[in-house]
Amino acid sequence: MDWQAFSPVANTVLSLVVIFYVFFSTRSKASRDDIRDVEGRHSDRLTDHGERLSRVEGVIGSIPTHVDLEKIHTRVNGIAQKMTGLCATVGELKGSMVAVERTMATVNEYLLNKDKSA
Repeated sequence: MDWQAFSPVANTVLSLVVIFYVFFSTRSKASRDDIRDVEGRHSDRLTDHGERLSRVEGVIGSIPTHVDLEKIHTRVNGIAQKMTGLCATVGELKGSMVAVERTMATVNEYLLNKDKSA
């Protein structure tokens, strides 16, 4: 076998392997360095986001659950039914007061006319 004919092919293949190795190894290193740089520049913003998330989680903890809302809904419906009954009672009282007012007007008219006719 002629090694002189095989040597340029082997040299080219070896060079390509080294090129790919260097390319991929430095690319990942550059990416790690870039990430560290970005983290350094934006760490205060990330800290601020952490504080904001903590506040949101605290507020979410005090929000009523579905069970609480169901209890509130039941109570509001009960109050609405009682108000409906109360409105009916007030309507009846209004009718009674109109009748009392007419009776009082009749008594007043009678008392005023009694003195004139006697």
